[in-house]
Amino acid sequence: METNKFICESCGGLLTIDNAKQTAVCQFCGMVYDYSYFNEIDALEKADNFMATGEFSAAGDALTFLQKKDPHNPKVLERLMLVSYKLKSLSDLNNKNTLDSISGDPKDTEWILDEAQGDSREQLVRLHGKIESAFKAARINKEILKVREDIELTEKRRDEMQRKITGSTLRYSEYGDDMHPKDYWKKNLTTLLLVWLVLMLLNLPVFFAKDGTFVAILILSMYSVVIFSSLLVIWFKNVKPVLQDIGNYEKRRDEYAAEAEKLKAREHELLNEYNALRRDIKKD
Repeated sequence: METNKFICESCGGLLTIDNAKQTAVCQFCGMVYDYSYFNEIDALEKADNFMATGEFSAAGDALTFLQKKDPHNPKVLERLMLVSYKLKSLSDLNNKNTLDSISGDPKDTEWILDEAQGDSREQLVRLHGKIESAFKAARINKEILKVREDIELTEKRRDEMQRKITGSTLRYSEYGDDMHPKDYWKKNLTTLLLVWLVLMLLNLPVFFAKDGTFVAILILSMYSVVIFSSLLVIWFKNVKPVLQDIGNYEKRRDEYAAEAEKLKAREHELLNEYNALRRDIKKD
């Protein structure tokens, strides 16, 4: 026994159609309808009403009933194809929200094309082609959304690297300003060289003292060793590690920036493809 569901005009309950007995019985009030209740005009009108209100299951039942009576009816076949994808009408494909949320598989309605005859087949083939394009557009739209998420994430990572670069500073003294490691190095180098020069000037009389050459050379060497050692400590302990970190951050920032540009190019390519599909769908 095969059944299809319709709405009872008496109470609004579901009718169960018994094709064998050619009757329909309301599951709630018990009203019995004979087969004549479901003539083609009434059933098609009911299917249209169901489609208009988004009751696609009920519309599908009505259309299936009609299609079994007349397997090649073009109006029924067209509506069956639309109902299969929960489309109220072909114009729904022009609605971006509907287009992007379409679900199903175009292969599931290929049988409808086999039932179509004459000029109606060509029309249904075009409709089916538009639906296939709609599914391609929906898939592309999902990819576009994913690419946009990737762009946002990549740009956040790029900006984070830039913040780390900007934040990679050294403080010259307890009360001094934070500065870039290169500026920090230049300032220490300048300061220590000035200290070395002042010490040399202060010890200049030693050079002119009797037998002071050896002592002067010893003092010069000692000061030079202290200054040079201080510079080495500053460079390797403070400056170089921070410069290496900055170099790594800059490399990663540039990589993220390049990746973001590639993703934007991909987004542009997908948008062109998506818009081309939408134009094809809108064509008569």
